[in-house]
Amino acid sequence: ADDALILHCAYMCYEGEAILLSAPSGGGKTTHATLWERYRGASVINGDKALIYKEDDKWVADGWPVCGTSGVCINRKIPIRAIVALTKETENNARRISAGEAFLKLYSEFTINSWNRAFQNHAMDLIEKLTCDVPVYHLGCDISENAVEILEKYLNDEKMGLKYY
Repeated sequence: ADDALILHCAYMCYEGEAILLSAPSGGGKTTHATLWERYRGASVINGDKALIYKEDDKWVADGWPVCGTSGVCINRKIPIRAIVALTKETENNARRISAGEAFLKLYSEFTINSWNRAFQNHAMDLIEKLTCDVPVYHLGCDISENAVEILEKYLNDEKMGLKYY
């Protein structure tokens, strides 16, 4: 599809919605998704990529046949609740980030044909729309249940209408 993006992320389902954990290779995506499985009963849909597009005015993540090292790639479409840019840190912290900061953090994790200028411009427009429409968070985290708790609190507070930006 012309209006779809491919994001390098661990794509998981939590409470019927997609949470996309994005980071460069080795950034902790699969590790953090596994923590959500263990501590919150989330299910990993794809450990390496998600196809993202807008359907009926709602951004959705869809399965992708490339699994990466996780070996997990289920063909399932789910509305996106949040995108999370991960970094490894010694102290857990989360915050909602602006659309502009989200664009800068996530751009390099999208698959974009840089040799096709028209596609590149269109992809940048789509990323801009996505980061304006979907909540994006930064999560600095270690490998603990506390990292899950901190992100979960932000996600739940946002769903209840509390804003942190």
